[in-house]
Amino acid sequence: MYSPKEAEEDTHALNLAILFFAVLAIAVTLYLHHDGALKYWLLENFGERTTGTVLSLEHAPDNALDLQARMRENPRNYLKNSRSWIHGQRLHIEYKPDGPIPLLLTMTLPDDMVGKPVTETLPVSFLPINPRIAYPTDYLSDFALDSKIVLWALAIGAFLLIFSYDAILAWLGFRRNMQRY
Repeated sequence: MYSPKEAEEDTHALNLAILFFAVLAIAVTLYLHHDGALKYWLLENFGERTTGTVLSLEHAPDNALDLQARMRENPRNYLKNSRSWIHGQRLHIEYKPDGPIPLLLTMTLPDDMVGKPVTETLPVSFLPINPRIAYPTDYLSDFALDSKIVLWALAIGAFLLIFSYDAILAWLGFRRNMQRY
């Protein structure tokens, strides 16, 4: 027998399922882009600049074992930029923050820079509190998109949390009224 309340219950369940998958998509987006956004915000706002010396330019490995080792170094960045990690060249840059001990920075070149000549020195932005957080200043703008994605994901996530709270309260109220029915 059909109950007129079934359609209303199905609507509540459908809304909660849609909200669950939307929150899951926001969580995946934040997981993939938070590191680039944080690096961009920290180095743009609090970073200092120094000159780094390019030590070597490493080409992509040819054999499968070296490619798999490269993939395992940073699985999340490999997932985001798989083409760059497989085919891209790597720069090894030595920079000296405010001390005599040089630090080594390894970065994978973006696809549009592969094959182009690289100068012997590059400006490097580093965080004074933790000089290991560094990136070449010329390529730092590549993370601007990550910061915009994270801001939009946080804004949409806040809206979804408010809407989810209301949807859960509506569903709980419906279930409470159905027990009396």
